[in-house]
Amino acid sequence: MAWNIQNDKLKKDIEPKPSATSQFVRTIRSSPAARSVLKAGRALTPVAYAFVLVIVPVFIAINRIGFNYLEGSGRVCEGARPPEWVSRATGKFTTSDPCWASGWMLERGGAYRLTISIDPEKDDPWLDQLMLTDPYGFDGRGFVYSAGVALRRWPSAAWFQPIARIGKRGDVEWPLVPLDGGGALSRYGKKCSSLPSDYANSAEHASFCATHKHLKSCAGSDLSLGIGDPLPPEELDAAKKAWAQDSFVYEGRSCTTTFPRKTFVSEFIASDTGEFFLFVNDAVHIAWPARDQISYRNNTGAATVTIERLPRTEAPATTASAP
Repeated sequence: MAWNIQNDKLKKDIEPKPSATSQFVRTIRSSPAARSVLKAGRALTPVAYAFVLVIVPVFIAINRIGFNYLEGSGRVCEGARPPEWVSRATGKFTTSDPCWASGWMLERGGAYRLTISIDPEKDDPWLDQLMLTDPYGFDGRGFVYSAGVALRRWPSAAWFQPIARIGKRGDVEWPLVPLDGGGALSRYGKKCSSLPSDYANSAEHASFCATHKHLKSCAGSDLSLGIGDPLPPEELDAAKKAWAQDSFVYEGRSCTTTFPRKTFVSEFIASDTGEFFLFVNDAVHIAWPARDQISYRNNTGAATVTIERLPRTEAPATTASAP
């Protein structure tokens, strides 16, 4: 018994006293305010789980079903009156159009070559609001783009990848596949180009604002735009220089890049008869009117689109871009 008393006393003597920081933390944790916060957190945890696991997926599903209905019923694509049968034709395409009507009639089973050409002198550069890109699209990283995949028109295709469609109604549409096998731009990996890149962080934007401090887009340190606002027209020339930049330094050596790619060529066999439509892959939502899509309103970019009907002898036996 005496030994136990001595042992307990010895433990108390050698037990280290808590530091001032530990005492402070213990006091905070045992305070009524801390207990109230923990209690509220426990109550909110089921709500947070419900929001993430139930409410968000339901919202995404309703949005997807609603937009598909609007598109399939002909409320997103407005056809030309009347479309014409063509063997070769050209038209002017803009990336801000959620469903560009070509006015060209395609025949089911017909083989076609589609060419998207950007004139770096005359056409506006391609931007997803502030993201500099090209006709092959880009794989957006970061929270905004990652979260937006569920709202993307074609979740399996890259952002800004060209999507073809036949008919203002129905569901005959598919991501166009380039003949050269080129893929979407990526921010990662070894490369000479800086694309895809944020124009707001470019030297061209900084240089523009150095002489245009009175403009709203140059008022702060960041180029702040509303969710549906495109790049201000005053900055298009500066953005064009940033987009067309092809000389960089990689691992201490000068290099010349082939990006941005200014020509995109795809061949396909039409699986239906109807008017040809074209758009870039972007986020969509239920809207009225259905064509009023916020993610398309903030796009910049133009190109000349040419379609050619190919002789069957020149048509590929199979085409990856056919639906």
